[in-house]
Amino acid sequence: MIRNINIKKLRAITRAVQEKSFTKASMKENISQPALTNMIKEVEDIVGCNIFERSGTTRKAVLTSRGEEIVQIFSKMINEYDHDMSRIMHLGNEKTSRKVIMVEQCFGASLNAKWFNDLIGRIDTDNLIIKMNRKEDIVDAIREKSAHLGIIDGMVPIDNLNYKPLDVCTISFCLLLKDARLADLPSQTNISWADLPQDTVIFSGINQNGLAHIGKKLQQYGRNNNEFSEINSHVMMSKFAHELNYPVLVPEMIAKSLQKDLASVSIDDSEVKITIASISHWGMRAPNIMSQDNPIFENSNI
Repeated sequence: MIRNINIKKLRAITRAVQEKSFTKASMKENISQPALTNMIKEVEDIVGCNIFERSGTTRKAVLTSRGEEIVQIFSKMINEYDHDMSRIMHLGNEKTSRKVIMVEQCFGASLNAKWFNDLIGRIDTDNLIIKMNRKEDIVDAIREKSAHLGIIDGMVPIDNLNYKPLDVCTISFCLLLKDARLADLPSQTNISWADLPQDTVIFSGINQNGLAHIGKKLQQYGRNNNEFSEINSHVMMSKFAHELNYPVLVPEMIAKSLQKDLASVSIDDSEVKITIASISHWGMRAPNIMSQDNPIFENSNI
């Protein structure tokens, strides 16, 4: 029976503890919530006790006293597994070992090339892989030691990872649209959130703080986030703006890459501060990449 407790089940259960939610845990582990429930039941049957508290027949994402002891053991087993797998991968790739830097997708278009070049120069390797990924994927890759360094949005340290805040930047938003659509607006230079055209498409491929700010401002100005379509792809966003004639709401930091023949109209009261941070595994040595003379982004306000 013990062989039925595999690493996937251990990760799913410890993720539920970390997230304090079965729903969030199932999403992070890319499994359905019923599948997670079945995993927990199977493991509880094998170990012979409840890992999570119950309210009637319903489990809560709260550990029992025995569950706390069991999950500590599970966490140790996961760490040992990850360590051993890392050693195996290293042995298999020692001649072509390549370090991986992962950058959150929303920052890829606006990083200062000089800063990034300086970062690369501080990493002791001739073989480097640079990837753009979602924040969740970057955190998982660092935990699994399949990446050396991650650049993410976030002001809260992440458990069991080496976290370094790098900079606090200000994001402002603008509306990009064809000149012919400017007549639909009360001003051709700046408008309020209340003035966004009904067919505006929101670029959602940005950090979570930015998206939350958009939703908050729309509500504040009497609009509903559900009124608008969202797209998280730069390519599709460009097609909607240039070929389909939709107004698009984007951070000013990426407006230049989409603008071309589009007019840019600033959004009043749209600034939001975000924290840029690096994360790495405690077993990996991250370079010192803080520099006042070489900012992360092309402009201090992005």
